[in-house]
Amino acid sequence: MKKRNSTCRTIQQRRDFANEKKVERDKRTYEQQLQVLDDRLGENVGAAKERASLLRAISDRKAAKPKNQNKKNKTADKNKRKRK
Repeated sequence: MKKRNSTCRTIQQRRDFANEKKVERDKRTYEQQLQVLDDRLGENVGAAKERASLLRAISDRKAAKPKNQNKKNKTADKNKRKRK
């Protein structure tokens, strides 16, 4: 027979706890989550896949910002041309 990890909690209590942790995690930015990992595990220690994912998301977000600004400027330029 398989042993339960924590016999003092019910399944529903564990689900509730997991949902609370997920809500806390979702509120953090990518940079804040990297800081949490550094605080828990040490600087650049452990959670290699999670760190790589966070760093990739940060770089993608930074790379996407200038593109959006250019699109807005192009649209504004088109509108100016139409008005003339």
